[in-house]
Amino acid sequence: MSPQQLIPLPPPPPPPVQNAPDIVVPGRYLSGPFHGKDTIFEIRYPRRHILRQVHAAQAADFEEYKWLFQYGDSDKWYFKPTKSQRHHWARQELSGRKADEIPAVEEVMPITFEQPILWASAALTTPPDDDIYDCGEDHSGCDDFSGRCQTCTDEKSEALESTDLEYCVVMSALQGHAPGCPHPGRKMYMMARCGSREAAATQAFHYASLGSHVVFSCVFRLGESFEDRIGPVARVEELWNLAEEAENDEVIRVFY
Repeated sequence: MSPQQLIPLPPPPPPPVQNAPDIVVPGRYLSGPFHGKDTIFEIRYPRRHILRQVHAAQAADFEEYKWLFQYGDSDKWYFKPTKSQRHHWARQELSGRKADEIPAVEEVMPITFEQPILWASAALTTPPDDDIYDCGEDHSGCDDFSGRCQTCTDEKSEALESTDLEYCVVMSALQGHAPGCPHPGRKMYMMARCGSREAAATQAFHYASLGSHVVFSCVFRLGESFEDRIGPVARVEELWNLAEEAENDEVIRVFY
């Protein structure tokens, strides 16, 4: 073989074919293995590729969709309101009045994406019985090598099991071009509310399979959302923090 003759590299392996939400959006235990990188999955039906992203959510991400949690309803498509509209609603609430209802899109024709993005952040992947490390209580069940505390893990998971949570998943799509559809090509957003991580993961997988982007997810304690409280928003560091009693009855605690 001459030096100029090169052996071609084999083609890259095809994306894994999946039709199960628990594979695309698995529970992520701190002590267990997790492939912490973006991955493309091929869905059998409908035939489509999904790009799963796993980066951490930040406060700016929550602020981007805060209006939907404040003024939107589940299972309805909305156009994002302007800043002036949001400021108007905020002034109404400060004056003690109820904010105007955000209008839902009446004629909806979502455009599907060939490769939608499913953002599987901590809200979708953190299991209620996740491992607890560095408890600081000197429990006898602490692992001296890893720092994992079985006692704290059991206590926190039991507390979460008896706590009602509200999982919110936000999807986005483009309005289609059809007679009667307002603002064709404009982004629309919809929120799904679920009572468990598994249900939220299934909803995210379902809408991504249909071609919508899954752009954000978060978890509230039931009874502490914007429908119930008017105080400031406080992000909790761990999911199990939502099982603790709030020190302030007006604060809206959220995990993402």
